[in-house]
Amino acid sequence: MRTTFKLPLELLLLANVRYLRHAPAERDFDKVERYAAMSAETAPAIRVRKDSTVADGMHRLMAAKIRGDKEVLCSAATPQEECSFH
Repeated sequence: MRTTFKLPLELLLLANVRYLRHAPAERDFDKVERYAAMSAETAPAIRVRKDSTVADGMHRLMAAKIRGDKEVLCSAATPQEECSFH
């Protein structure tokens, strides 16, 4: 199992602002709403790179904003995810 840690929601939102400017496709809203219905404790961790950009979990990040979370459960991105396009 991966080690998890919490990061402030505002930090993740600021680090990912260029991705959040683009409205998700309509089909993605269903996914965001499903994650928003989960509690912050049961939602899967967001995978973040060293620069705090999201490698996997942008829908979960948007759901955390909708829920009004102050902190978000995260885990470190894999080496492959660190090198992926962002």
